Amino acid sequence: MKYDDDSLMHKHARSIAAVLVDDNYIINIKTFVIAARYLSFKAAAKNLCVTPGAVSHRIARLEEVLGFPLFNRLTRAVTLTVEGERLRGVYEAALSKMQSEICRLLDRDGLKGLTIFAHPSIAMGWLIPRLPQLQAANPTLQLTVRTGNMPADFSHQSGIDVALYYSNGTFTGLQSRKFMEECCVPVCTPAYAEAHDLYGHPENLESCTLLHDAAPWHYSTANAEWLEWAGKNDLRIEHAQSMTFDSAYATALAASQGLGVAMGRTRLMKKLLEEKLLVMPFPELSPMTTGHAYYAVWPRTRRPSGVLQTFLQWLTDTVHAES
Repeated sequence: MKYDDDSLMHKHARSIAAVLVDDNYIINIKTFVIAARYLSFKAAAKNLCVTPGAVSHRIARLEEVLGFPLFNRLTRAVTLTVEGERLRGVYEAALSKMQSEICRLLDRDGLKGLTIFAHPSIAMGWLIPRLPQLQAANPTLQLTVRTGNMPADFSHQSGIDVALYYSNGTFTGLQSRKFMEECCVPVCTPAYAEAHDLYGHPENLESCTLLHDAAPWHYSTANAEWLEWAGKNDLRIEHAQSMTFDSAYATALAASQGLGVAMGRTRLMKKLLEEKLLVMPFPELSPMTTGHAYYAVWPRTRRPSGVLQTFLQWLTDTVHAES
């Protein structure tokens, strides 16, 4: 915004100063940050449990105070302006620092421990490779990580604070927060793909060994992922040989050793794909989305501690930074 004289500039400065003590200022900033994250007022409204109109009003109020637009309003979408892009990073950092400090105050009694339970695939394929980032941001945090294929035992004797699941989002008696989406595609080594002439020829899967996760989600069959993907792409795979493992990450590792073709979860295979240990031989075919995603869950009867809130925020921030 340009000013014709100093009086207008000072008047606008006083306007900003006044709104800094407005109770709604932080709310408006948080609304902007969430809307900027999703680039959708509707998605932000769902996240904040308000109407899209309320989101629009809050952002308009913030833009009025700042004196410049934060979003370009298009017919069916919104994009960030240059100013909006700059402020998003500033506001996100400020809110994250505020949240971390609140959590430290809540945990000032010295309880710095957190016990995380995770399915083996999530732990090995996603969580553990990123724990150095969590440790660097929270150097006093004492972590315990446990893994298993059975549901977490949230009794007080177990000490488990939070569990990470790949699920459809139905959890009886538990609070949950979805932190990451997922899709699945067939993967194998480059040598296996060439040896079985897979590039451009998905029908040749019937001559391959298909690697299965024995239980990709609760109450599923071992070949559930493969059958759903094949049905979506109108392919026959019933005559293929198979090999079964007890986790999705184990099937990906088996594929990386040339044992066959795995139905791989893209979020868990990122490093294997980047290092070319695995390839996706059918990029022209549709990936599989099953309605399942990654969730953090904890008992409904427990109030999340400050350290758990810090961890939940770290999950969200990490996935957003990698998207």
